[in-house]
Amino acid sequence: MNLRHLLYYFFILLFSCVEPTLVPDKDCTGTIGGDAVVDNCGYCTGGTTVAVFNDYLGCDSACQGTQIDCSGECGGDYIVGCDSNCTGINSANLFDYCGECGGNNSTCSGCTDPEACNYDADAIIYNNCTPFNYYCDFDSEGLLDLNTVDKNCSEIDANQYCGPGTDTCNFIDCSVTINLGYIGTVIDCNRNFPDCDTLFTDDGGIDELVCVNYREYMSDLEEENGGCNFTITNCVEFNFDGGDCDLVDCLGTHFSEGICIEVFDVGCTTGEATWIGDGYCDEGDNDLELNFNCAEWEYDGGDCESTSGRIIYGH
Repeated sequence: MNLRHLLYYFFILLFSCVEPTLVPDKDCTGTIGGDAVVDNCGYCTGGTTVAVFNDYLGCDSACQGTQIDCSGECGGDYIVGCDSNCTGINSANLFDYCGECGGNNSTCSGCTDPEACNYDADAIIYNNCTPFNYYCDFDSEGLLDLNTVDKNCSEIDANQYCGPGTDTCNFIDCSVTINLGYIGTVIDCNRNFPDCDTLFTDDGGIDELVCVNYREYMSDLEEENGGCNFTITNCVEFNFDGGDCDLVDCLGTHFSEGICIEVFDVGCTTGEATWIGDGYCDEGDNDLELNFNCAEWEYDGGDCESTSGRIIYGH
């Protein structure tokens, strides 16, 4: 055997004793040689992920379970308020809809109805809209004229105000007419006179004119109409039907669940068929013209924050 053959066999013997290099395993992200691992809750954590090992493991040893509050108590009800103080959840300062820490929405509250006299374009929370242009001029006999109701707010004299709830004797001269039944009654929210029934004497003459007093419409929760007389006494002069119209939409329209059930057969803001969060943005396109697209109604429960995929349910 010559020298060349000896060298050949020597190198074969030498490299046959060297162990081969293995390819590193992949971690849970698929990275070769990575160090990400699955934690106790089944999440891939560490390595190239942003997840922390057992970050979803609660202090009660349950995945996504009870957490330690800011006071160090497992499942406690202390939270860090917007003022960075750790305190009870019921006393913590939170941001209001205006972005004020511990605020009460006052800095962004105002009249949100563009047609009202005191409309505030910067307001996002409804508060105190002045009644619409329910104003009249005096006619040649000194009586208020219901035909002139569209003056600009700045042109109105306080003495010319004749909004809903005004004594009907401002419009009817009781001294020269037989309409004595109007005395002590008021006009309704649509500036309509009360409905009246004429009583006759036995010989056919007019005995008296008996008129409905709209003040009697207020606080009638036991009535079939749900208590809220939506168009009769639902305005500020009647304290929104004596408080029966106890809900307010984004444009200041007062309503109640009772009137919703009367008109739509279902409640508007409660119950299984609630409009809030049903996937459709309610912006006034319904029989009561109710609008829930504002911060106070959480933009219709989030329905009005979505620009796609809206579902129309027919209300």
